[in-house]
Amino acid sequence: MLVIGVVIVFWAGSARENASPDHYDLGVIHQGARVELSARLLVREHPADRWYDAFLDKVPRPLRSTLWKCHPRNLRKKEPAIDVKTLQPAVTCSRFIRVENVTPEQRPQWYDGRPFIVVNLTLNTAQPGDYKETVEARLDARLSSLPIRFTVRDTNAPEPRILITETPFESDATEDGRLFRSVTELVSSLPCSTDFLGELPHAFLQDELLPYKAILLNGSPLSSRQFAFPNSAPQAAPERRLQQYLESGGTLILACNYFMRGTVANANRILEEHGLQVTDADYGKGVTVTNIVADPITRNVRRLEFYRPSLITVTDPGKARILAFDPQNQGGFVAAARTPYGGQVIVLGTSLWWNWIHEYRHRSDNFALMSNVLAHAVARAASEK
Repeated sequence: MLVIGVVIVFWAGSARENASPDHYDLGVIHQGARVELSARLLVREHPADRWYDAFLDKVPRPLRSTLWKCHPRNLRKKEPAIDVKTLQPAVTCSRFIRVENVTPEQRPQWYDGRPFIVVNLTLNTAQPGDYKETVEARLDARLSSLPIRFTVRDTNAPEPRILITETPFESDATEDGRLFRSVTELVSSLPCSTDFLGELPHAFLQDELLPYKAILLNGSPLSSRQFAFPNSAPQAAPERRLQQYLESGGTLILACNYFMRGTVANANRILEEHGLQVTDADYGKGVTVTNIVADPITRNVRRLEFYRPSLITVTDPGKARILAFDPQNQGGFVAAARTPYGGQVIVLGTSLWWNWIHEYRHRSDNFALMSNVLAHAVARAASEK
């Protein structure tokens, strides 16, 4: 009876309030850098759910749909729908974290229908130091917290700047904050200041992108929802502004694939002038690449791993080349175009680049490649001084 009781509590017992991601350890951030992040708070996590998810990953695929019916989250009673506009959650944090907005949500298939909130945050990086902060959310008797750690490094002289958008540190990225270890390690090692923004800044339609020596564009800012400005004059269109950025000698990194809808089409609008094209389709699930072309960004890169990449092909060999060929040599998944005016475009046939460098960290050179891409852009900027 005791065993049965324990099983019942484990399977359908009370859940704890949590955050998703469960924590952020952001590594070293340079003084004055802009860092945006988001998270879900007041999310309910039952102890059986993660266990059962891990179990499903190990069973043969044909059995998963049948076993899914017995998932504990499908057997528990769901909360009734409510008007989330009536909710009044309270979010508190220190002066080193700014709450930009709080959005209550309720989704029937998430967290047993319990309401939760999405918080958008910005770090205060004006003062050097080590920070160990907590964001707390309260809703009636419910309470959850999000630990955030980061170090702000003093900068005595102007440094090269790079822009990453969209920020990987967002509420839909992952539940497990450990998956950000590789991206924070990578950026912390660079001799430059890195801005992480959720969207391209409004200054995108002006000339304020020019201070950035490299721009990594991926996700929703590159998709049709955020990237297209149908009412803009042709000279103010995003692709025109990015071409002007390249003409100034900047490095533009495009991470796109079919999985992230809209990113391929808009990447191709930029790449048309540079002799490259991305196929808006999955090449395959697990793909190993060993045909690597010698180049500054492929230094010490011997093996790359991809999941559901999109194929990149060269339309003008005089302008661009493939740096990592697909197994059938039809094209590749890493390509570069160097412009006559000193700019360069680097294309990756994968969108979730931060997860791509972490997931395959111990059996590929994905991390080394991305490190080379960003370090090379910074080195080029330093050589121009």
